[in-house]
Amino acid sequence: EFQTGNWYATYSYNANAASPSWKFLNPYTIFGSGFCCDQVTLYDAEWDRQFWLLQMSGTLVLANAASTNLASWCYYNIDATWFGQPKTTTIDYNDVAVTKNYVYIASNLYPVKGGSFAGIVRIPILQMINCGTVGFSSFADGTWFTYKPVQGATNVMYWGSNWGTNNGKSFRVFSWAESSSSISWNTYTIDAFNFEYRNSGQNCGSTDGKITSWCNYADSRTLGGYLANGMLGFSFNATQGSGFAFPYIRMVYFNPATNKYMGHAQLFGSWAAFQYGTFAPNANGDIGGAFAFGGGTGSSDYYPGTGYLINDDFSPSQPWQEAYEVPGGGNTCTYNGILRWGDFLTTRPDYPAGYAWAATGYSIQGGDCGTRGAYSAPHSVVFEIGRASCRERV
Repeated sequence: EFQTGNWYATYSYNANAASPSWKFLNPYTIFGSGFCCDQVTLYDAEWDRQFWLLQMSGTLVLANAASTNLASWCYYNIDATWFGQPKTTTIDYNDVAVTKNYVYIASNLYPVKGGSFAGIVRIPILQMINCGTVGFSSFADGTWFTYKPVQGATNVMYWGSNWGTNNGKSFRVFSWAESSSSISWNTYTIDAFNFEYRNSGQNCGSTDGKITSWCNYADSRTLGGYLANGMLGFSFNATQGSGFAFPYIRMVYFNPATNKYMGHAQLFGSWAAFQYGTFAPNANGDIGGAFAFGGGTGSSDYYPGTGYLINDDFSPSQPWQEAYEVPGGGNTCTYNGILRWGDFLTTRPDYPAGYAWAATGYSIQGGDCGTRGAYSAPHSVVFEIGRASCRERV
């Protein structure tokens, strides 16, 4: 098992044992100087390879290692020229996904002259794991923001964005076949929702004011994506209103074989806000996910925490089943003067079997952020269908 947070990385060869042992890696030194944040990791079972993406000062590092040797990494330094942009372009908000033969990096790009792009880079896995010179292809677009590549792709990589034209009413799905150098896309009219922008009136706090609005830094960029049983699913935040008392998670579905929009669903509560949904398929094509929640009405208060859920025998209209919950113990802090809970969570299949899921989460315990004794508690939770309880790795 390999797990990262914003500023740390740790691995274990016996994570499922009663008393697992974990070893820490220092991302500030292992790949040279300049480490910043925004780490993402992904295990590729087909190649038995762990991929590790890190944001450095002005560049990215994409590293890979055999699952049996997570202390030894082969890595590549990636700057904005890989995305077809000037080297001085800032790279931010990164993600990684794989098909059978390629690894894909998606990032937001901010040129010095202003404006923003979204970009994706495709790199052959075989070249990477041999630690040799790699060839790559890329695509960048200045009209749609924040690409979300899907988990579960095989011969075709799909990614989506809801931030471009008619925000809150449209969605674009891109596709890139392994056998092709061409990228195609379809833009869909979707069921309307209240698009969420940063610090624009969303309220994830409790009605009595005890729980502060922990999602003020959030927005509606696409956060989750997967391909399972021939269906594409994407998730993103939506703000309150139009019948929803709190901000919630909207999910949209597409059939890539027919290029049809298949409708939407949502995770919501009348008692609290749900945000930051992330989802992934297991080896059966069932969907597992993680999300942040918090708020409260009347005399009930819920500090922000993390929930985990399952949708087996997947269909867009089937109800979700909550598998586990990590309650919070304090309010969040501010970042640049805005209340902020985080950027994203991650869900992955739990290998070697691939039928359970491993997902991240976190909560503040011991009091409000910044008070004496308060601390941020990361969580790694493994959950699966048919179990009465889940395994939590803290």
